[in-house]
Amino acid sequence: MQSLAANLIVGMRFPSAQVVRFCDAKAMQLVKALPSDGLWRVVILAGDISEPGSATRLVELGAYLYSSGGPIRSHTPASADIDFFIEPIAVLSGKRVNTVQDQILDCFSPITGKWKMRDLHKVYFDDETYNSGHGKVYGFYGIEPSKGAVAIVRPDHCRCSPLFFSFLTMSVLAKARRYW
Repeated sequence: MQSLAANLIVGMRFPSAQVVRFCDAKAMQLVKALPSDGLWRVVILAGDISEPGSATRLVELGAYLYSSGGPIRSHTPASADIDFFIEPIAVLSGKRVNTVQDQILDCFSPITGKWKMRDLHKVYFDDETYNSGHGKVYGFYGIEPSKGAVAIVRPDHCRCSPLFFSFLTMSVLAKARRYW
């Protein structure tokens, strides 16, 4: 729903703002995590996961996305990495130093690649950094951290194909709305 992210305009380029990567505290622009490499991205702005409501919504949405009938597994070949076609990215609010890796869902740190290592580069925080200030992502995108939002970011140079429309069927949208 557009009202959950007032400054993210549907159909327009995803605007960038500074975030802090959770695994190494690197300040970076969010669009650097969204390269034009043919993957669809589901950017989940889940709020502060130290608050029970936000944590519950994130767990339920993650479970749905990765369920056997969810969009990620249903569009990923069995032999491919789980992020082969659709990559979830979590942007959380709150203090990253008060969060430990065990609080992050496995779906945001999947085991992938040739060496089957855990990918820790899918979780970011809207938080202050040691030397780059605060990005204020939630304010920039017009999102209330207590409500959160989800943005689907398509790969550049791709027209919306029938696959995309089958991915966004009314039933998928209805299920996703339960969480946000």
